[in-house]
Amino acid sequence: MITGTFIPAAGSEEKHAASWLNGITKALQALLPDIILPAPIVPVAHRMTTCSTQPCRFWSSETSCKPIKDGLMSCKPDLVLREGPSLIGPQPEFLWKDVISFMELTSTSYSDSDSTGTIRNGVTRKVYAIFASQPTRRFLLTLSIAQQEFCVHMFDRAGVVHSHAYSIHRSPRILLCMLAVLTFGQPEHVGFDPTIIYSSPTSQISSNNTIQVGSATYSIIRRIFFNYLICGRGTTCWHVRRNGEDFVIKDSWTHESRINHEADILSKIRGLKGVPQLVTAWTVQIEGSDDRTDARCAFIPSSIRIRVHRWLLMQPVGLPLSEFKSLQELLSIFIDVLDSTSELLLHFSLADLTTFIAHKALVQEFCVLHRDVSINNIMIYNCDVPASETSDSRGEEVTQSNDPDSGEGEESLEEKLVRWDQERRKQIQAGILRNGLLVDFDYATDLEQNLPTVCGDRTVSVHIIYAPLTH
Repeated sequence: MITGTFIPAAGSEEKHAASWLNGITKALQALLPDIILPAPIVPVAHRMTTCSTQPCRFWSSETSCKPIKDGLMSCKPDLVLREGPSLIGPQPEFLWKDVISFMELTSTSYSDSDSTGTIRNGVTRKVYAIFASQPTRRFLLTLSIAQQEFCVHMFDRAGVVHSHAYSIHRSPRILLCMLAVLTFGQPEHVGFDPTIIYSSPTSQISSNNTIQVGSATYSIIRRIFFNYLICGRGTTCWHVRRNGEDFVIKDSWTHESRINHEADILSKIRGLKGVPQLVTAWTVQIEGSDDRTDARCAFIPSSIRIRVHRWLLMQPVGLPLSEFKSLQELLSIFIDVLDSTSELLLHFSLADLTTFIAHKALVQEFCVLHRDVSINNIMIYNCDVPASETSDSRGEEVTQSNDPDSGEGEESLEEKLVRWDQERRKQIQAGILRNGLLVDFDYATDLEQNLPTVCGDRTVSVHIIYAPLTH
């Protein structure tokens, strides 16, 4: 039995609770003198805890009275697990990005269902703030203590698992194991992505940070997109650079049961204008094994929970649709997205221009249905248009005669479409307009497989996009 396990009422003496936890940590280290201390999450020169005799993480009550105000919400975790500060220079403000884990304390009992719901809701709100501020967080382990009992809460991209209540006195080994993992576990063991190397202590999205893929290192330029939801794909898109060449790395968690993976779809449509060009794809490895959510919840039989951590390296690098410069450019971008190859416009009537021609191009040429066109999945990029492409695809300039005695009728629809596209291409070549890019093929379906159902989760746009193509 652990002595001194009295937990004070919530809001009264969090500082004593932090001292109690730090005392347990020091006692564990004394019992295990050969333990390998974890590498710091964010390297900082002259960190206070670089000495091997001191744990590099400690519990603090500094946020119990002063809320953490950065991010999407302002909350006050009772206790936070953090790394030791630097010995040199002013200490930066403690932010959500610095939280390794946290603990909630309450004087109520878990036996009260209302109290249990309140505790879980409070934990979830703070976990959301952490995931929102740490885009590379893989999972998060937290603790809560109610009177003389504690619970473990595990959040990842598959959802959340709450343990039942354990008595501190009757189950001290479980509590000790949790504290040991959180305090002494390597970064990847407490939920961080070891393939992203933080060289800046002030930001997890700094341009000084890098992504390591095997022997290749990519410098992070900026974060293009981030999904703030905890459960789901958790997509983050990075603009990265290597040897002067720009790429996009898409970091997401996909259903294991999904039949059509995005990498397979992109490989099939490689070379098609107006869609991402796949360079390479890989599954993130943790200690030689695929990074999967069931690695932490193997006792849960449902395959719905299983998500696999995958990365895609693609080109080109796009900009959000909201950064269009003019209405003319916006319409031109829509034309690019609606028609992946401009020559395909010649095969459709004027009425077809009001439908999703991009989908028809993908379906007719590659038997691929996108299923998720949205404002977030239409982007802008600069594309070099050869001078030869500003003329008619048949090598002839299309002109319209203004001489009423010429004997020629009005310009045909085909001639109008060709002329309009030639003018648009010339403006793109001159840098007046930019191209459109249709991205995110995670929900796309390969129609050649003739699947009766679509595996994995879906979005509401499934029926909206699919309806016009079934007529």
